[in-house]
Amino acid sequence: MSSNKTNPPLLDPNFQGPTDNAPRKAAPLQSKAKEEPKEEKEPKEESDTKEATGQKPKKPLTAAEKAEAYREGLAEVGITEEKARSIMDGVIFEDAYIETIQIGGKRLTVGLRTRSYRDMERIMDAFEADPQMSVIKTDDIMAKYNVAASLARYGDHQFNFPDPKTEKPEAVEEAFEERLKFLLGLPSPIIKRLIDETGKFDMMMTAVFADGAPEDF
Repeated sequence: MSSNKTNPPLLDPNFQGPTDNAPRKAAPLQSKAKEEPKEEKEPKEESDTKEATGQKPKKPLTAAEKAEAYREGLAEVGITEEKARSIMDGVIFEDAYIETIQIGGKRLTVGLRTRSYRDMERIMDAFEADPQMSVIKTDDIMAKYNVAASLARYGDHQFNFPDPKTEKPEAVEEAFEERLKFLLGLPSPIIKRLIDETGKFDMMMTAVFADGAPEDF
């Protein structure tokens, strides 16, 4: 026996779908509650950090402590205060100081001279001319240029150093190129020895003109 009871409609009769064929969009997700902005911590002072780690901030050296550190620096490179003073006088009153050394069992005399600001500029110019220069080439150029700029004597050969204050820049560069050409004509072991000696010479100059030097310098 059939029943006259009808099932309820699957859709609400008042439901209205999209008017076009566009795909149905997902309902927007409910946004989470806004987080409270975090307070930015101010960077601690260096002294506060050192106190937290148990380190005491360093006090500036006194004049006496600087002088003592200066004397220790001279001792490390094997020179006395008297020699440091003579080096300073050479740079101040003669524009350069020349250190004489003996190599080859003291059979060969070599003179190394303090360098000028132009000598440092020349190296920077070489680096700027080739920004892609490798580290090996950079070190090689710096070493050779420093020796050529410092080489005042090799055996009986005395080299010319035109005064940049009175001579033309071309004359200064020509004299440097002459020294560089002479250097590159020497045997490789000799060049290496001269590079090493120039490095020691530079360390000595650094110690002589370090902080703590006599105040009348």
